[in-house]
Amino acid sequence: MSEGDGRAHVLSLLADAIAAAASDRPLLVAIDGVDAAGKTMLADDLANVLRMRGEEVVQVSIDGFHHPAAVRHARATTSPARSYYEDSFDYESFRRLVLQPLRQSHARTIIPRIFDHETDTPVHAEPVDVGDDTIVVVDGIFLGRPELEGHWDVWIYVDVDPPVARARGVARDEHLYGPATRDRYRARYEPGQALYHGAVNPAANADIVVDNTIPAAPKLRRAGGPGD
Repeated sequence: MSEGDGRAHVLSLLADAIAAAASDRPLLVAIDGVDAAGKTMLADDLANVLRMRGEEVVQVSIDGFHHPAAVRHARATTSPARSYYEDSFDYESFRRLVLQPLRQSHARTIIPRIFDHETDTPVHAEPVDVGDDTIVVVDGIFLGRPELEGHWDVWIYVDVDPPVARARGVARDEHLYGPATRDRYRARYEPGQALYHGAVNPAANADIVVDNTIPAAPKLRRAGGPGD
């Protein structure tokens, strides 16, 4: 797998890598990365490429498994980075409702979302049946955490230059946090990501690393296959 010269080419290479990992059960693909790296857009574009190739694709986001704000922010004042890294997501529910059903030999049904973090309310998503040949694409932060280790057939890490990620994130989240958005990134999100990088080192351990600093021209900085 070599570095591409445009987004379409890189998406095609990623789809090739996923096809090479095919098995007799649903395939789990993680689209991991820092805040505002472009994970969701990459997941959407990759899913479209796979569908154009005739694949059945189901998309899930870890954002649909946030803890309530009372849990997420209980330690936000005293330990903002650790609070972000350790308290943001309900991994037990994500494993039980998404990951574990996909390992079953029959009657695989997942619940793709249980919480809306913007409104801080539970949601009741319709169950989704997943067939043997389905590719399940999951996007979100911290997907290489120990709680999720061993589940991914293909782990893609989306990297981006930190100043670029911050600028994108602030622009995206200002409607939620107003003038405090930039400070929130500096005090909570970026240090929380640093804890993740120190513990997991996704840029070294993911199957594929995509530099998405320039979304129109992403680069495969490092590429391998599962188990490489």
